[in-house]
Amino acid sequence: MSNYLLICGDGESLESKLVPAFKITVNRLNNNTWPIYPGTKHKNSIQQGDICFFYCAGKQHNAQCIAGVATVDQVLASNRLNVEPDLLSDVPVKSLTFSNIELIDPCSIRDLINNLDLTKHLTRWGSALQGGCRVLSEHDASLLRNLINRNLND
Repeated sequence: MSNYLLICGDGESLESKLVPAFKITVNRLNNNTWPIYPGTKHKNSIQQGDICFFYCAGKQHNAQCIAGVATVDQVLASNRLNVEPDLLSDVPVKSLTFSNIELIDPCSIRDLINNLDLTKHLTRWGSALQGGCRVLSEHDASLLRNLINRNLND
């Protein structure tokens, strides 16, 4: 089992309006479908049983936060249909479905940046949180799990 950080940026609607990454993330999790696009890093590594944390990038409302965690249930081949018809986006090459979805109020990760293996040696940590997906160390997954648990207990 591996741990991943799935990253969602702000999007653009068909009406050319900005859509916050948090709203896109919530919609994806409510629909239990996460698209994997051609340029997504580690797109061929994610497997059933892996744990995925959801990071909302961007600059809109609730940006730079963790929105939840789930276990990969299925990795589905693309049916070449856009799973987000309201957004301007590429056609995904595959999609993920999940079990044990824990959608939470958004939690800023700013307090964790200097402690995460993924970002602690970077002066510009935002660059580490691009590319659609990042592999997480056990240490980073534990820090994010603790952040989520604190949010659930508040």
